[in-house]
Amino acid sequence: MEEKKAEKSLIIVSVPFTRNARNFISSKIYESMKSKYDVLIVSPLADQYNFQQEFGGPNVSFMCFKKDASQLRPVVRKLYSLSEKLRRYGYYFRFRHKGLQNYWTLVKEGYFEPLVSNNRVLKHRLLSFILGFLGYFGMVWKLIDIIFVNYFYNTRSILKYTHSYQKVILIQTASWGYQERFLAGCALKYGYKSIFVPFTTDQILIGGYLINCFDKICPQGPIEEEFAVKYHGYSPKKILRLGMLWLRNIDSIFSAKILNPQRKTESQKVILYAGLSSTYFPRASEFIAIDNILRAIREGILPKSRLIYRPVCTNDNELIEIENRYKSNDLVELQYPSFSIIGVSQFLTANIKQDVIEYLNGIYSIDLLIMSKLTSMFLDAAYFKIPCIANYADGDVSPQKQSLLRSRVSDGDVCEVFCLGMPKVFTFSELLQTIKEVLSSPEKPIQAGERILLRWDYKNSNYINDFMNSLEVLTGG
Repeated sequence: MEEKKAEKSLIIVSVPFTRNARNFISSKIYESMKSKYDVLIVSPLADQYNFQQEFGGPNVSFMCFKKDASQLRPVVRKLYSLSEKLRRYGYYFRFRHKGLQNYWTLVKEGYFEPLVSNNRVLKHRLLSFILGFLGYFGMVWKLIDIIFVNYFYNTRSILKYTHSYQKVILIQTASWGYQERFLAGCALKYGYKSIFVPFTTDQILIGGYLINCFDKICPQGPIEEEFAVKYHGYSPKKILRLGMLWLRNIDSIFSAKILNPQRKTESQKVILYAGLSSTYFPRASEFIAIDNILRAIREGILPKSRLIYRPVCTNDNELIEIENRYKSNDLVELQYPSFSIIGVSQFLTANIKQDVIEYLNGIYSIDLLIMSKLTSMFLDAAYFKIPCIANYADGDVSPQKQSLLRSRVSDGDVCEVFCLGMPKVFTFSELLQTIKEVLSSPEKPIQAGERILLRWDYKNSNYINDFMNSLEVLTGG
């Protein structure tokens, strides 16, 4: 890029994970923005040729960022970890009676940190309570960040990209991870204005206190706006009702008429089972669910169907186990999600847009989506008017614990409460019965999905102009 004049503005766009690329920088907002402003994309993907080709342009430059907290000096790393725990634990503790009880319980029980003995569990619970209590007020973790900003982050590394600009605006898409903390530290130290455009449904709700004091926050729907105002204390004046960029990107792909999904047939239903990482749902229980569905198809308990199993593998051993278990079964097709769809890695294996098109072709061709617990994939299914079932059946859990889980899902968890009306099952027999009912009469689950979608997406048709106008205000025109 040529040397910039001092009066021009620079827009920094953070793309910390592969999955983020399918959202903001794949949107029409980004196309409009990079034609008007100079743009710096900060990402671990920024040194990859395919990424630069897909998202570059005459006014776009790239900063490759691959640092993480593990590279900090031991004492500094412990201080950074302390601030991060205060940020998350304090948030869960403060709102534990307002929909976040489940997440506070997970913290206390060591869900996010493996514990090896009962004695350590007790110590962890005590420490979690202390950190939750101290982090109750959101500024506690931020105070540590302010004091140690020069130790946590090498903020000078950004200056070679920004020093010649009079105004710098930072656009962040996630509220976790070292890259986003680093850029928030840069904004704090150098006075950058900032905008938050969340890339998934959990960033504002359950990610802890937001990592930056944003000048503008762009909730995707009414639920996120409610949390931004009531939980994070943002003034309505700082709210831009942007809507869900991911769905607007799908709108654009649809209007271009480039999808080519397989045609649905009445003679054979297509069921997609979307798994979760074994960190969040027991793989053994997921296997039991798959095996029960396959048995029911084989024995004619369910209508003639084809099952697609979409597992989330975190290592080669899991991949080998799944392949050995199902690859020779002619009733099931294994389909692995691409990094562009679920990835938080630093590797890009293909063109993002092509990955998205393949994903949309796949989901558009199914008759029923079943998920282990609940994932944001249900919003995609709702968009396509595909019924969904959330499966909580866990073979390792006693009937008493299943009963507690059922009541918690119905009454307590904030994400679950906002998905009322979606069929949820807690035993394997319930799973088969519900599949049979939904395939026979999908209307009610489809209508429930449409109602849920209204709470998560504003469907703002003027989203490009709204965002560009807000950006113009922050840059001073």
